[in-house]
Amino acid sequence: MERNNYFERKAVSRSLLSELARHPQRAKAMLDGTAHRVESDAMTFGSMFDSLMFDTSKEFTSKYRVSQYENPWTDRRKNTGKFAYALEQIMQETLENDATAEIEAMFMQAYTQSGIKSPKVYDLIAEFVELGGRDWASEYMMSKTITLITQEQYNKAAAMKATLINNDYVGDMFVQDVPESHCIMRDNIEVVYQMDMTFELQGVECKALPDIVIIDHEKKIIQIIDLKTTSSYDHNVMSSFIKFGYDLQGAWYTI
Repeated sequence: MERNNYFERKAVSRSLLSELARHPQRAKAMLDGTAHRVESDAMTFGSMFDSLMFDTSKEFTSKYRVSQYENPWTDRRKNTGKFAYALEQIMQETLENDATAEIEAMFMQAYTQSGIKSPKVYDLIAEFVELGGRDWASEYMMSKTITLITQEQYNKAAAMKATLINNDYVGDMFVQDVPESHCIMRDNIEVVYQMDMTFELQGVECKALPDIVIIDHEKKIIQIIDLKTTSSYDHNVMSSFIKFGYDLQGAWYTI
C-alpha cells in the first residue's frame, strides 16, 4: 500500500483541530505548512518509538540516527568550554533559521563570540578537531534533516517494542520488521500499519493516520488502534487521555 506524504498534505486532522482550539494562529500556520514544529523530549521519544514500531527499517533510519559523537568540551568555566558553548549556540541558531554555514566559518565565529584570547584560534580549533569536535559539530548539523537520539533512548524504545511483540494478549498485532507494503495478512485478517486515510466531512477534506487498522474480511469488522506512550501509571493514565485529547482522536477515527 503506497502512502502519501501525510504531514505535508493540506487537510484537517485531529491535531489541527486541537491546535485550533488553543492557538488559532498556529493552527493556520500548520495548515499553510509554515509552522515551526517544536517537540519536548517526551514528544520526540514518542514519535521515535512510533516510527520504530510502524515504519520500515529504511524509513526509521531516514528519520532518526543514534548520536555517535559527543561535545569534547563541556566545562564552560574554561575557555575551551566557552568556545564549544558559543559554537553550539551558533549551530542551533543556524538550524532554527534554516540557514547553511561552513563548519570552519562557525569555528571562527565561535572563537570571536566567546570572547576568549587563548589558546590561539588555530591551535584551539586544531585541538578541538583532534578530540572529535568536528565530527560532533557535523553530526549536530545533521539534525536539520534527521532527528538525533541517544543510545539510551533507542535501547529503551527497542525494549518497549520487544515487550509488546512478546506479549501474550497483544503481540499478534505487531511485527518485528514492518514490510514496505505496511500490511500483513494472517488468515482472513489484514493488519495495516499507519494507514493514510482521507475523507470528506461537510465538504472539508480531512485526514487521519491510525497506527493499526485490523480488517477482518470474513466477519466484516474493522478495528482501529492507536499506540500511545505515557509516563502515567494505573488510574493516572486517564488524565493523560484528557490532557492530550486522545478521546477526541478516538472519535475522529469513527467519523
